[in-house]
Amino acid sequence: MIGNKIGKYKIIELLGSGGNANVYKAKDIEGNLFAVKVLKVGKYPAFNKKYKRFKDEVQVVKSNQTAISGIVPIIECFLPPDPFKNTPWYSMPIATPLAHIINDDSSMYDIMECMEQLSSTLMQLHENGIVHRDIKPNNLYYYNDKWAFGDFGLVEYPQKTDLTAKGESVGPKYTIAPEMKRDAKNSDGKAADIYSLAKTLWILLTGEKAGFEGQYSDGIEKFNISNYRGKGFFVSLHELIEKCTSNIPSERLDIIEFNKVIKEWFEISQDFKRKNLLEWNYIFRKILPHTSPEVIVWTSPDDIVHLLDLISKIDSLNHVFVPGGGGLDLTKCTLSNELSYIELHFDYSIKKLMPEKLHLITFADAPEWNYFYLETKELHPTGLYGNQERYYEPVLELSPGVYVEPYHKYYGEVDGQPIPKDAREILLSLKGSFAFFAKGSTYNTISATYDGRHNNMTSNAFHDHIKEMIRHQQWTNENPDKARRIRQEKKERERAQREIERKEYERLKKDLKSKWEEIVSSVKMPTPPQQTIPGEVYFTIEMNDQYFENVYYVSHDNKLIIDSTGNLERVLHGRIDAKELLKIYDFNECEDYINMLNDLLFNFDGSDKIANRLYFDVDMHRVKKPAVHFTKDELTELLINANDKIYNRVVIQTDGNLRLITEEMDHVQPHGFVYKGWEFSAFENSLGKKSNLHHIDDIYFDLLSGWCFHLECNRRASRLSNEYYMGLSEEQLLEKIRIASEQYSK
Repeated sequence: MIGNKIGKYKIIELLGSGGNANVYKAKDIEGNLFAVKVLKVGKYPAFNKKYKRFKDEVQVVKSNQTAISGIVPIIECFLPPDPFKNTPWYSMPIATPLAHIINDDSSMYDIMECMEQLSSTLMQLHENGIVHRDIKPNNLYYYNDKWAFGDFGLVEYPQKTDLTAKGESVGPKYTIAPEMKRDAKNSDGKAADIYSLAKTLWILLTGEKAGFEGQYSDGIEKFNISNYRGKGFFVSLHELIEKCTSNIPSERLDIIEFNKVIKEWFEISQDFKRKNLLEWNYIFRKILPHTSPEVIVWTSPDDIVHLLDLISKIDSLNHVFVPGGGGLDLTKCTLSNELSYIELHFDYSIKKLMPEKLHLITFADAPEWNYFYLETKELHPTGLYGNQERYYEPVLELSPGVYVEPYHKYYGEVDGQPIPKDAREILLSLKGSFAFFAKGSTYNTISATYDGRHNNMTSNAFHDHIKEMIRHQQWTNENPDKARRIRQEKKERERAQREIERKEYERLKKDLKSKWEEIVSSVKMPTPPQQTIPGEVYFTIEMNDQYFENVYYVSHDNKLIIDSTGNLERVLHGRIDAKELLKIYDFNECEDYINMLNDLLFNFDGSDKIANRLYFDVDMHRVKKPAVHFTKDELTELLINANDKIYNRVVIQTDGNLRLITEEMDHVQPHGFVYKGWEFSAFENSLGKKSNLHHIDDIYFDLLSGWCFHLECNRRASRLSNEYYMGLSEEQLLEKIRIASEQYSK
């Protein structure tokens, strides 16, 4: 046929071949491309039936293609009385086969959009009494910006001459309904279409082109669509495909119901609470398919793991309220490596525990409140943390039941022995109970429930507590006006109470302000240090009084001066003469002076209320060129010789030397250093003899940045100074430091 003409079309290439016909790509005299379906003609007993079906296909498509847009239309046809003299054919526009668009990488949304359009079209066909009887992926196309059915070769429609013989099998190989295999003549074609469409949906979602045998069940691992798709909303699809692949045609949904489920899928997928609660109730129906007792209890670790793992397999389904307060999402539940233990897996931790009982609690009239309650056996502490009272202990598990402190992982050894490759960090749960609710449940939306209340009650008491919460919610829903009035009255009482507290606060503040101003105006300032030789830098003192929103500075003549401009930035911007400020050239003396000010200013009633809102700020200003500049070798030596079993912080002193601080500093102390640099927690092997100092380049660059900022801006640096020098090399930064140093006198 290639190169031949058929009607006004020249055949270009073969597009596909079936049992009854071939489909070719062709073009007309104007060069427009079309698809031409050509009947396979042959003198064999079944040919007459095939030709009649070919003509039926043409008739049903041409009769409905104007009113129904979701079918690939027929443009021209040739149906001769004697097909042996002239070959029958019809032409169609070129449509894109489904397989060219939908594949394993297609999103679930795209597949469901395809299915929604096809089911809408099938609904129109069924309304007109038309059944396709050959629904499968290969007969689906994308045409004119819409998904469409093609290949109506097995179509049935009203007034059609019945061509199906008794006992004849009619339908697509992988999606055919079982009754169509046995006796298509006496089977309901509409129910068969539903079966085939549901199987087609499964194929598109899983990518398994051969489909599956029998009725769908999500309990069969190789059938379950969620095992192929991962994240997504599957509950309504599990039920849809299961019902529509029933071996009993009358149990299947009709096309109107099918289409409704598909449309609702889009709505539910975008509504987290509705989706979540449907998924939650679906799990409970799987556990209790036929009965709904209020309370069930399991004690076997195997049963407990099976049940909790069920609720962890659906993405964002559950939220677990833990013993000490707060909550986490369970991502997996497994048996542990020790007999009688199980493990709860969360995003960033594993809790190992010994279960006592798992309670499943259901509420027939309020299923969103259904929950699991896990009681655990109390375990003895490991001894790694002394006698501290705690719900769990962070440990490094070397082997089942053998635990050490987690910090050993940083050293790779314990008592000189290498840590096993399968060692892991876990949280060993010593006691307490866990409550598992739907993530979208009302209980999970109440912030107060994160207080660990479930752990402070028995399982029965917590059950009663939830019942009371349900009753309150139901009463609120039934009496919205009363509930609104009660809420409003509560808000009014709270507002009135706040107003009383505000007035009392203002009265107290006014009284305190009067006393404060009296003290400030009459305070005899302590004698400042008498310095004659300037150091590398001088320090200035500023007091911030947040309670009364005043700022003061200490003047050169030793007075406390109120300053409305805000802070010591005014010195750098020339809004106040630096000569007016008290300068102290030794930080220790500056700190002593502040302590004396503290003693003077907090000596009256109500001072605690002021003390919590008053602090002294110190700013440093360089006078002399630094004596030295630290090097990377000096930094390396300092860190290698450090004791990593204690807290450390590397700082830059005013003379340019590095120093390690091994204790936490109060608010004022950091002001004594040019830069309060890198912090090292204890037992992390980030410094010391065993550390490889893999982070030395980052630390060095950070310290250089702080040092450069100080020299360029004549002030103490903060961690934010790094941002000024991002993108510079070490060499460029060192050159900037050299230039900045030259601005200071010897």
